[in-house]
Amino acid sequence: MAARDHCFDMVDSMGHQGTDGSNFWDRTARYTDTKAAGAENISYGTEISEDVDHQYDILLQLYVDDGVSDRGHRNNMMDGDYKSGAVASCDHGAYKTQSVFLYSSADPVVVNSAGLEKISDMTDSSGEATTDGNADGNTDVPTDGNADGNTDVPTDGNADGNTDAPTDGNADGNTDVPTDGNADGNTDAPTDGNADGNTDVPDQGN
Repeated sequence: MAARDHCFDMVDSMGHQGTDGSNFWDRTARYTDTKAAGAENISYGTEISEDVDHQYDILLQLYVDDGVSDRGHRNNMMDGDYKSGAVASCDHGAYKTQSVFLYSSADPVVVNSAGLEKISDMTDSSGEATTDGNADGNTDVPTDGNADGNTDVPTDGNADGNTDAPTDGNADGNTDVPTDGNADGNTDAPTDGNADGNTDVPDQGN
């Protein structure tokens, strides 16, 4: 949370000092009751995405630490006393992206009441409920493919999640039992040509 705050605060600036004059100790103390050794690294300009290669590039930039004579970023990453960490990534006005890393020797870090409240506020930063209503924070694609966000029960009652076209071709959504009782799914025309739907037994022996 402290990393996230500083990331958003530095959209048009750079450095470890916040626009309110805070350092990373001050920002960490807002959300934790932990008193422990710590450090902060900030990376600029490396593409941010869910791609593992991009995440690796951010870490590699800090580890190589080109242009930093004391290799302070690398030392923070490799310090065996640090047991806990946090990271936040966001946009940056000049460098397009930035990532803020916090390190702490505390294990675990104890979150205070302000931190718990912040976590609750961050659970859904959009303030909108997901359209499928489940608890995973995502709107899942419904299996029936329509746009209402729900998987509807198919009207034909089978288990494939689709409403199949009826085999008799009419528009009521059902496959009607044919009136002639055979198994081909069709009502055949009677062979005696009358309108009662049955083939009558002739009353003469010829």
